[in-house]
Amino acid sequence: MKRIEANAKKSLKPGTKKADVTAFFASERIPMGFYKMAGQNEASGQVFVTGLTECASVACGDDSALIGDRVDVDENGTVVSDPVVVGMYTDCL
Repeated sequence: MKRIEANAKKSLKPGTKKADVTAFFASERIPMGFYKMAGQNEASGQVFVTGLTECASVACGDDSALIGDRVDVDENGTVVSDPVVVGMYTDCL
């Protein structure tokens, strides 16, 4: 998640055009789309990452996680705010 967050902050700065937004998500292998929600436009996507199976037998789970990335864009798909990257464990106590 830290790597994706750092890359997002570097690649998705305000002023970044739609083609470059799409290229960023593709480079991180994150399926994405452009959406309009509550009057705001955004580009967002999520990816599920599977942790290490050997961790499941030793620790609390295999550390699988869902990582989401979103950024506000204008009606043309140009970035207008800093990106937000969030992660959530899906298999850990």
